[in-house]
Amino acid sequence: MSCEVITYSDDIAFVASSTKIDSKQILSQADNWFSVNSMKINEKKSKTLSQCGTLKYLGVHMNRHYTWTLHIEYLEEKLKDAIEAIRNAKEEKKRDVYFKKFHTKIAYATILWGNAKEAENIFKKQIEAVALLSGSTSVDKQVFKANNIMTLHSLYIQQCLRFVHKLRSDPSSHNQYLKDFLPATAFELYNLVPHNFYKYDFNEFKVIIKEVCLSASFYNIQDFIAFDWTTKIPQVNVSIQNSEIQTLNEQLDEAVNKIRKTYFAKFQSILTNGNKLLMCSDGELQEIFDKQKRTMSLFLNTSDVEQKVFILINKSEP
Repeated sequence: MSCEVITYSDDIAFVASSTKIDSKQILSQADNWFSVNSMKINEKKSKTLSQCGTLKYLGVHMNRHYTWTLHIEYLEEKLKDAIEAIRNAKEEKKRDVYFKKFHTKIAYATILWGNAKEAENIFKKQIEAVALLSGSTSVDKQVFKANNIMTLHSLYIQQCLRFVHKLRSDPSSHNQYLKDFLPATAFELYNLVPHNFYKYDFNEFKVIIKEVCLSASFYNIQDFIAFDWTTKIPQVNVSIQNSEIQTLNEQLDEAVNKIRKTYFAKFQSILTNGNKLLMCSDGELQEIFDKQKRTMSLFLNTSDVEQKVFILINKSEP
């Protein structure tokens, strides 16, 4: 199968850029592989970009040309409701509502669409939202700084720099599979960062870049190009943050291990005890299998244990 395979949780995408790729053949080969491995494609949730023209994948709306107009238009509609929620919230709740209803939406996958010309419409809505929560009649960089809010352009720049630094510092990162889908701007922005910053590991770099993007409140790419890296960058206690991250990871690992032990001790052990399954009819086996899937859905924190397949075929139009 001559295409890129990208997995995330229980979603799988087959990505091919050649016009000679037969999407039906890819789907057939995938179906055979899943059948051999006792899995089934969820056909209702499977789409081919070359046939549909547009699709939504992991919350991002895209078309075969990989322009982001569709996603930005969708986002604009969602942000209207968020702005209304901020407007109607009590003064002491406006900031919380902003981050829950508005900021989380514009901070998602910004690296893909944040530099599109239509993204300026989203930035205008962000200014409107920040005006509501801050009570300012005129929003400028100082208002963003005073409220500790990152501008849309700062979010885009931050995600670009973090992504490329992760590629550079960790060649085994899953980001390697996605680098070909990034705009060249991401790498151009990273090249503007002073080379002495390249020595930092990812967690250190992440903290520093966050502080830069917050304090500078970039209004466009030109702001970043003109940024004076000799200015004093706010000091961040990286060692403390790294320690906190390590502690959190250890706690999460411990929690996951407890869940796994519970599953194997309480459920899997029953299934593997003796030859009880050999005495079950097909209907009884199906009932047991359904219970196992429900148990696994709790273990995997997903309501859909079936394998979902998305086929993304980027065929250029004449």
